[in-house]
Order: sequence, then structure tokens, then C-alpha cells
Amino acid sequence: MRQKRIFVPTRCVHDWRAFLTDPETQWEPGYSAMSVAYSWENAGGLPEEIAHLFEHSGDPELHPATLVLAIPEYKVSLKGGPRPSQNDVLAVLSTNAGLVVMSVEAKAREDFDKTLGQWRKETSDKGYKSRLGQILECIGLKSIPPDETRYQLLHRTASAVLEAQRFHARVAVMVVQSFVDSDKDNHFADYKAFLRLYGQSAVKNRLIYLADVGGIRLFSGWVQSKLDYTERKISPNKLLQRIGAKNRTSR
Repeated sequence: MRQKRIFVPTRCVHDWRAFLTDPETQWEPGYSAMSVAYSWENAGGLPEEIAHLFEHSGDPELHPATLVLAIPEYKVSLKGGPRPSQNDVLAVLSTNAGLVVMSVEAKAREDFDKTLGQWRKETSDKGYKSRLGQILECIGLKSIPPDETRYQLLHRTASAVLEAQRFHARVAVMVVQSFVDSDKDNHFADYKAFLRLYGQSAVKNRLIYLADVGGIRLFSGWVQSKLDYTERKISPNKLLQRIGAKNRTSR
């Protein structure tokens, strides 16, 4: 299915529900779909924890980070089959480096779905080779990862790079936004294994450089967010004032 390029702004948290693959089962308190909707709607910009990643990156080109747009449940088409990579949030940011494209994978007591080995068994040989070849090229890996690697982390990262190419952005970022503190419940070990593919150690709340992919610098980060289901209304005037204040501070 081809991704539409016409998007309608959300009016409230509950608008996010309609974009889910299965709204009846996925829209529940304590889980990622509802948690990420409240986090981003209430922030009125970048959630504080994600903004912190860029502010403390140590790279002056990556801050200050200002949200240009965020699209819930954004689908990125991939080769080798009709099913796209459905990102919880696809965000475009403005920084001193220019545009940054960021894919966000929210987690609250859910795992990272199938391993690479499980996905291979469920996919045709042609589809597997075509899609995995595209993914590896996008994310800067030269060899096929181990079967126990979580496939979701691979295609979410590829989503960020593919959209960075489309926006002519110089930086792509894949962020895991965790809403539960337990490493076991949120499968932090799988994320650590993913970063080891790049020879990197996973550190929470830190932006970590992974690779240069055709002139696009690729980073990843894991942030801890709080569960907060209080819907805070942000008026358009207040939001514009907030954005203006950030812009003045950055000058």
C-alpha cells in the first residue's frame, strides 16, 4: 500500500487511535499506543526526554532541536512485500545541522516482535532477500545480523534513513521511547544487542552515533518517559509563543 502524502493535524490525544492497526486491542492504558499519544500531544513540541537527547548530545550541530512536524503511525514502504514499517511517530526536527528525521518506537510492556530468524521463516526467499538487502544498505550494516536480532529495530532504523533521504536531511535518528522502567518488561537487552551490531554500548538517555550512510549520519537513543494520561490543552497562541521563545533562545 502506498503511503499517502496528505496529513491532517490532530485535535486531541484520541485522534491517534484511528491510525492504529487494531484500535480495539492496542488502545489501552499502560501500553505504548496510548502512552506515546499523550506524551507527544501534551508536549506541544518535542517531549522533554527526547529534547534532552539532542541538547546533551555533545555535538553542537544537533542542538537546539525544534519540532517541525510529527506524524502518528507513519508508514514507510519497503521492498519485498506489501506490509510497510509502521512507526509510532515520524518526526522532522530543525537543528544547527539542518533537518533531522527521527523515527520513534514506543514501548510499554511490549517486546520488539519477531526475531530476524522468525521473520525469515514467515517470508518468501525472494521477499526476504529484497527487503533485508534494502534495510542493511539503509542502516549501514555490511553483514546479515544474527537470527536473534529483533527485526523491528532493523526496519524502524531503515525508516528513519529512507525518510531522511526523502527530506534531504543530513541526520537520521531511531529512538525507543520507553514508558516502563523495568529493563525486562521493555526488553532493553534486545536494544543492547542491536547497538552491538555497530560496536556500540547502549546507554539510556544518550544519543549514540551508529554509522554514516551515504552522507547521512545515523544515530539511535533510548529514552525513559513517564506514564501520564492527563490531557493538557495547549492553545494555538500558547504553542506559537512557546515555539517563538525557543527560537529566540537559540539565536
